[in-house]
Amino acid sequence: MQKIRIQIFISIYFLLKFSSINAQSFQLYGDKTFGGSKIEISDNIIFVGNGEFIISGDSYTNLDGDKTDGLCSDTLSPDIWVLKFDTTFNIIWQNSVGGNKYESNSTLVKSSQGSNFIFSCVSTSTSSCDKSQNGFAPTFDFWIYNSDLFNNKIFDITFGGIGSDDDPSVIQLSNGEYIVSGSSSSGIGGDKTVPNFGGADFGLLKFDSTGTKLWDKVLEEQVMNYQQTISSI
Repeated sequence: MQKIRIQIFISIYFLLKFSSINAQSFQLYGDKTFGGSKIEISDNIIFVGNGEFIISGDSYTNLDGDKTDGLCSDTLSPDIWVLKFDTTFNIIWQNSVGGNKYESNSTLVKSSQGSNFIFSCVSTSTSSCDKSQNGFAPTFDFWIYNSDLFNNKIFDITFGGIGSDDDPSVIQLSNGEYIVSGSSSSGIGGDKTVPNFGGADFGLLKFDSTGTKLWDKVLEEQVMNYQQTISSI
C-alpha cells in the first residue's frame, strides 16, 4: 500500500517565521499519513492561515481509507486530491479534482488576496466532472483550477495546442494576475496563438484573477533563465 506521507516539523516559530527556520529551530510536532488502498503522491503543501494547511497531489484511490470523494476517472488514471487539514491533522474538507481521464503533477499557490488557492497540472480529460472544457490534443494540456478556501470552485482553464503541453507551474504576480510556465511542443492551434521553435520550448500563459486569458508566448527553453524571464514580463 502506498499513501501520501507528510512529516511536518512545526513549532510556533515555524508557523510565523517559516523563512527563518534553521536546523536548530526544528521541533517535531507530529507526522500523519493520508491516503487509501492505492497510490497517492503529494506534490505541494501550503499554509492558508488559522492553523490550517492545504495539500495537493495525485491520487489513484477511489473510496477507501481517508478518501471520501471518489475519482471521476477510472482507477488507472489519477485525479488531483486536495485536502485541507489543521495542525492536529484533522481533515476539514477534501476534493478529488479532475475529469474523466488523467490529471497529474500539480503546483499549488495561495492567492495574494488570501481567500482562494489555485493549482496547475497536466490533463488529458475532456469536459467532465470538474473540467469545463475539452482538451486540445490527445496528449497533455495545461489545466488550471481555482477554488476558495471552503472548497467552492471559482473557475478552471484548459490551455494547449495540438501537440503536448506539459509540466505547468503557476505563480501569482504582484498585480494579482497569474503566469503558468511549462514545456510546449505545440504549434499554433487549439488555444495557442504562437508557433514554437521546434521540439519542446518554454511556453507561457498569462491570465487574470477571473480566469480570462491575457496572452500566451513561447521562448526558446534551452537559452532562457526562468527568473529573468518572469522579471521581464
